[in-house]
Amino acid sequence: MKNFLSNWHSKRISRGIKVKGIINPSLNSKFIKEVLHKNYEIKKYNLTMPTGVIISKNRIIIPMWGEINMCYEIISKRIAEKYKSFFERVWKLAKS
Repeated sequence: MKNFLSNWHSKRISRGIKVKGIINPSLNSKFIKEVLHKNYEIKKYNLTMPTGVIISKNRIIIPMWGEINMCYEIISKRIAEKYKSFFERVWKLAKS
């Protein structure tokens, strides 16, 4: 998973794709900066999600970290739009 995310971020940066994310204020922002590198905007909001979620145009990716790392991918424009709507509502409430 760590290699996958590092590779993914390298590709996204080379393509000029910006990432927006919301993290719990208790998380280490330095770690986030090391993982994302550049082309990102992070806000903090006191909301604990059971796991991270990556939202794109028609996909939802749910990484599960643990003894055995795994990742679930949902391909559905309709579901992606619902997650994006939720993200945008929380983004408006979050602080930089």
